[in-house]
Amino acid sequence: TPNSPVFALDAAVTAISQEEVTFAWQAPTGVFDGYLLEVSTDFTFANTNLMLDGYGRGGVPQNLSSVEIEETVSGLMPGQTYFVRIRAYNASGQSPNSNIISFTTIPRAPSNGNVGNITQTSASISWLAATGAETYFLDLNTSSDFGLETQLFSEFPLAVAFEVLTDLTPGTTYYARV
Repeated sequence: TPNSPVFALDAAVTAISQEEVTFAWQAPTGVFDGYLLEVSTDFTFANTNLMLDGYGRGGVPQNLSSVEIEETVSGLMPGQTYFVRIRAYNASGQSPNSNIISFTTIPRAPSNGNVGNITQTSASISWLAATGAETYFLDLNTSSDFGLETQLFSEFPLAVAFEVLTDLTPGTTYYARV
């Protein structure tokens, strides 16, 4: 049986977005015919129903040629954590599984921003949490294109999806984005 391919932990994921990831691996030494690749939302890979279509769902992994050392997976959910493993195969059988890598796709932006409790010098802003977000950044500006100097409120914990804005200038229009 062939040796196992290996994911370099510091360079396995080469590109990532809300719905797509590209990752690379190191080819094993020795003779092998191709790879079997699995992507799952389950770290144990025990439930094939939690694997992606075409990447292990129903027990059918993605079959890749031996010359490939990179794969792009599309159709992912924003803010979701996935796990990947790969093994090589030849006529003698399959290698053991590689090390497992994980990645989390970029979460969607928070939605349904709401401004309330407006006074001449204060207001509160709230938003709906985005799946997979760990922290939030609130950008407050007097320019609708955010081209002027901005006031950044940063690193709100996940449980805090609001901010009370104080020391606002009366008669000034403010724009906010989270």
